[in-house]
Amino acid sequence: MALLRPTIEAIIADPAISPGGALAIAVADSSRPDVPFDDALLGCFTFGRTHAGAIDYERHALDKARASHRGRADTSVVREHAAALLVEGLPFAGGVHRRGWSIGVSGAEPRYEEAIGAIAGELLHALAAPHGLDSPRGE
Repeated sequence: MALLRPTIEAIIADPAISPGGALAIAVADSSRPDVPFDDALLGCFTFGRTHAGAIDYERHALDKARASHRGRADTSVVREHAAALLVEGLPFAGGVHRRGWSIGVSGAEPRYEEAIGAIAGELLHALAAPHGLDSPRGE
């Protein structure tokens, strides 16, 4: 997350993008579909004033990552499929599934949350690539 920190700091400084001035990012290794989310979870990283308000950014980020892990897709895609099937309890936008990673982002406007998650996923993939890893954990 260190490579992403300058971008995140700029994001949370802009109230039009992050009204609460806080952001949480949950990351799970979803390279193996048989691994439950709780076992795949690598961590939840917080930035800004995540504990200053009534919103539980970490819980929302975890919920979004969990939905992406379970659906093996971005939450916006899962949401479209659920809406077409008239399913109640649609997942929030802000979760992405990229290259074996499921990432949930909370604290920004939804279109930015998915963009931040996509950037995080691509950075994680790039960091793993020089080591010859085909999956997040090198399996």
